[in-house]
Amino acid sequence: MECLPSESRTYLASLIKAGQVSVNGVVITKPSEQIEQNSELNVVIPDKPKTTLEPVQLPLEIIFEDSEVLVINKPAGLSVHPGAGAPTVTLAHGIIAHIGRIDDSDRPGIVHRLDKDTSGLIVIAKTRHTHVALQKQFAERTAGREYIGVVVSGVKSKDPFRTKREGSIDLPIGRNPKNRKAFAVVSNGKPAVTHYKTENIFEFGLEVRFKLETGRTHQIRVHAKEVKAPLIGDPVYGNDTLLPPRIRAFIPKRQALHAQILRFYHPKTLKLLEFESDIPNDIEILLEALAK
Repeated sequence: MECLPSESRTYLASLIKAGQVSVNGVVITKPSEQIEQNSELNVVIPDKPKTTLEPVQLPLEIIFEDSEVLVINKPAGLSVHPGAGAPTVTLAHGIIAHIGRIDDSDRPGIVHRLDKDTSGLIVIAKTRHTHVALQKQFAERTAGREYIGVVVSGVKSKDPFRTKREGSIDLPIGRNPKNRKAFAVVSNGKPAVTHYKTENIFEFGLEVRFKLETGRTHQIRVHAKEVKAPLIGDPVYGNDTLLPPRIRAFIPKRQALHAQILRFYHPKTLKLLEFESDIPNDIEILLEALAK
């Protein structure tokens, strides 16, 4: 909403659904509600809970930084922000120590997230204005991310990564009805689109480049499982028993997934920025084992 430029669309939509917005004295509860010009809007913004996060100095691998944004190469094993089962120290703690607090949330400046055991590039906003601007880019898909993943796939596999080698997976994702801590392809899930291109083909696996069109939780991991070519090393969605022992000895202690490329328009200069990080050593070792 133009009258509240410092608030994100997601947050404003949540206020509407909670009945905190009225138009000409009538409460609305649908974010898609059409509003006539010159209508009188009343928005009740409740006090936001203040974060209890304390700054923690972390050895951040900073790829780029200026007054508006911070681009970090996150290691595997580090949660982005506190959550159910998250360790005491997260990337959010390190961000507060590095740039201070831009708001009172427990996700300071975090525009998008990476799973704890997915490594790679993540952009952090250093001001509230930049935060909103970057969120808009990801929502409108003018910002993008590309991942490198290594999946299980034998020479006789019929998964699309091996047979088609380039295409898209368009399957809705939601909570797994049999395991509420995991996600799955479900008919009533949210739209999820993953584009892919197979980069290297091996006897027992494939190196695949993934490009996200949407950003659902565990999206690549769930889609890979659904097409029967799960990510190697994935403790939730994987099936490494299909690999021979000589390959299993080199499986990373996490899913073989790395956010390699990040691109977005700088919120102030409007210049397109693109960053690329090297494939981590544990995934390189796995690729070398598959190539032998």
